[in-house]
Amino acid sequence: MKLFYGLLFTLCTLNTEAQVLLLPQGTSWKYYDQGSLQGQQWNAPSFNDAAWSSGNAELGYGDGDEQTVVSYGPNSSDKYITTYFRKEISINNPQQFSHLDLNLKRDDGAVIYINGNEVWRSNMPSGTINFNTPAAGTVAWPNENDWHSAQVSASWLVNGTNVIAVEVHQENGGSSDISFDFSVVGQNNLTASVVRGPYLQMATTNSVIVRWRTDVPTDGRVNYGPASILLNQQILSPAFTTEHEVVINGLQPATTYYYSIGTNNQELANGSNLYFETLPVAGSEDPYSFVVLGDCGTGYTEQLNVKSAVVGNYGQHYNGVILLGDNAYQSGFDSEYQSNFFNGKYNEIFENTVIWPTPGNHDYNNHIPFSPDPAYFDIFNCPTNGEAGGLPSGTEKYYSFNHGNIHFISLDSYDEPRSASAAMATWLSNDLAQNQLPWVIAFWHHPPYTKGSHDSDNDNFLDGELVEIREEIIPILEQHGVDLIMNGHSHSYERSMFIDSHYGNSDSFSTAHIKDNGSGDFPAACPYHKAVEQSESHKGTVYCVMGNSGKTSSVDSEWPHPVMYSYTADKVGALILKVEKNRLDVDFYTSENEVFDHFTIVKTKKQNSTQEVCIGEQVVLEPLWPSGNQTVWHPGSIQTENYSFQALSNTVINQTDVLGCINDTFNIVVLQNDSCGYLAKEELKPVKFSAYFAGNQLHIQYNLSGVGYFTLIDQMGKIIEEFESDQESIQKTYIDLPKGTYYLRENTSNSTIKIQK
Repeated sequence: MKLFYGLLFTLCTLNTEAQVLLLPQGTSWKYYDQGSLQGQQWNAPSFNDAAWSSGNAELGYGDGDEQTVVSYGPNSSDKYITTYFRKEISINNPQQFSHLDLNLKRDDGAVIYINGNEVWRSNMPSGTINFNTPAAGTVAWPNENDWHSAQVSASWLVNGTNVIAVEVHQENGGSSDISFDFSVVGQNNLTASVVRGPYLQMATTNSVIVRWRTDVPTDGRVNYGPASILLNQQILSPAFTTEHEVVINGLQPATTYYYSIGTNNQELANGSNLYFETLPVAGSEDPYSFVVLGDCGTGYTEQLNVKSAVVGNYGQHYNGVILLGDNAYQSGFDSEYQSNFFNGKYNEIFENTVIWPTPGNHDYNNHIPFSPDPAYFDIFNCPTNGEAGGLPSGTEKYYSFNHGNIHFISLDSYDEPRSASAAMATWLSNDLAQNQLPWVIAFWHHPPYTKGSHDSDNDNFLDGELVEIREEIIPILEQHGVDLIMNGHSHSYERSMFIDSHYGNSDSFSTAHIKDNGSGDFPAACPYHKAVEQSESHKGTVYCVMGNSGKTSSVDSEWPHPVMYSYTADKVGALILKVEKNRLDVDFYTSENEVFDHFTIVKTKKQNSTQEVCIGEQVVLEPLWPSGNQTVWHPGSIQTENYSFQALSNTVINQTDVLGCINDTFNIVVLQNDSCGYLAKEELKPVKFSAYFAGNQLHIQYNLSGVGYFTLIDQMGKIIEEFESDQESIQKTYIDLPKGTYYLRENTSNSTIKIQK
């Protein structure tokens, strides 16, 4: 007998550890049965319910089985719709629980709150709930004594006193009865596994979204911080679901953060590969790289071979992943995304690189009747309100975002009308008109030029999108100086020359449409060059078709399209896009670990500049574009990236590259001491702030208390801008400011420093 009781005690102890009855059925509740609590925070922990009545559950009226009968008001034909209940419970260490089991008897409907937060609605409509909101339906015999259950996050609880609040609603004022009882059980036996992700979505300069899927519903937790061993900040998402979507706000621009994911009491994934970068401030000119995947989600061996080659040669982190549509075959169903796009296919990259997608026809299942809604819009978060820069589009189908000095545009070439007068084109025109960034890159699924597995000359139900895009959308983009357009759809690689203003079928293409018929393969050949002055309109565009990140298909009989310079029908691969200042490079890297194609575009605003300096000043000249060790300076044929010398007399310096493709002239005018303008007159004084230029961005670290009043001045004393700030870290962008010497004065302290751009 002693052994039996010992075993019974042990089992009870183990059961207590696995689940704890936090609130039993039939307990005493405070209640308010006078019909309305308008404007009162009755469900908040701070609410004073001392004047409320109290009684044991079951509470209600009309059935005869109540422990406590509540009032329905003075009119039996028009009873109060809502009755309110509150209960305080004390809990130690709520972090021990993986979740809470809620059990509810309600007639007719109820809303449940924990510490003022709504956690569950049962038989209630969506939207705002008030005192006269009826339940969603009548509960009638034999279901009046049914219990209803839900699992919710234990993160709603706090250590110490917790308030459970419930409002019970009648379906109408003529209902004969209400019933209420409630219990809460704390559970710690839930073990979850990650079956999708984590992956990153919709970064901005101060936020990012971390997403993942678990095999069972749980709450969500993200810890993050400056290092994988220092995740000192936390966000808890109490939503009990398998689809986890945690938004992290309040971040710094262009900053790396490490993170882990988990539940309220379980860590699910961590490690040095889990990190993200916020977007840089618009206009920043740091080097950026992106991996571009087209028609990638086939599930074929070729898909994995491409990923392995890219990761092996370029690494597993980029500033972004760009998807060109048909991201999961054959129908874009969630199950196909799971097996062909997630499920370990790109984890190394997706864990630390934000995905920027566009939809293809397979993502819409080709509009086959009775198909489910596209999983694409449930899987991806795209900016609709200009959160990442660009003009708000109001839809995830098409959008834009800024990354440093690049303006990206994603269009829906399948489901949206492609007319120049339709909503998407109108938004596109307005978005491009307000863009101030020098690089414009657009991507969508259906290519305007191809002779691959699709033919852009075919104006039929299979390929009509290609023709409409070319005729209606391309003129808008070229008018606003688009530099690069990337598409999928054709399962081949096709890359155009530097072209412009070709909107007809392939047989109408001529030399009049060619800006440069070379390869653009610098340094083997000259890069494509845009000599940009006041307008970038119609200066030339490169078109890339790359629907071959997962497979290839047979090509059209008229292959290749005449606009194309480089093409292959039997290689799979990905694009590696790099932008550094005013230079853009693209590699088509294949699964065979080769760069099959490469081209460079360079944009320059001037080729002859004058710079005034004081005699004896050390001058540092930067090349017109970042050509690295290919830069040559004259006189002397000096091969170096930056050229430094002491200014003793007027001189002319010429800079070019080893091929002599793009030339720049620096006219150095040396001023005598008595005519050195602002440089000679300004006395530099000790300051408590620092500043430097990084490309077009001025960074200021301000360590004084209060507001700083700043003036930016060029070396001849001309005021560039006056501004004020009370922030310790200040960033200002000057896209059109020439290189040279500048002075930053803080007017309150009468202090000035010299900075070089």
